[in-house]
Amino acid sequence: LELIRQARPLDPHIQTIVITAADSLDMAISVLREGGVYDYLQKPFESIEQLILVVQRAVAHRQLLLEREALRRKAETDARRLKVLVSNVGEAILVVSEKGEIALANPAAEKMIGSAGVEGRQALEVLPPRLLRIVEDWQAHGSQSPIVLEIPWQGENIQMLSLTPI
Repeated sequence: LELIRQARPLDPHIQTIVITAADSLDMAISVLREGGVYDYLQKPFESIEQLILVVQRAVAHRQLLLEREALRRKAETDARRLKVLVSNVGEAILVVSEKGEIALANPAAEKMIGSAGVEGRQALEVLPPRLLRIVEDWQAHGSQSPIVLEIPWQGENIQMLSLTPI
């Protein structure tokens, strides 16, 4: 167990298989829980195929963990790039999650709604009532299709509003 604890920081995705002659179920459970062990085998093996199968599964599991981590890093990088791109667009862009939380608001959107630092807040708390009614009407009428509207905004200004399901 100590070897496994010291190996884990060197490779967080290491897959360890404990092979022992001890037949204690308590020890097996302890090793699996505490040590982050992938599997536990008792000697003698029924057949060498049993060991081969466990090793193959451990290798496949490690590969999945590495792929998941690579995809997570790519998604985080892509999200940062998108945020930079969106923040430099002149049109107001506001992304609201299915839970009603503002996931992204570029500076133009924050200016339009009159509030900065709105990401992570509920749209119901942040959006002006007139804009909120438009969004709610769009959602109520089957928000599966994008629409573009021109709406009067603050005096004589006309604001272009695009609603698109993502």
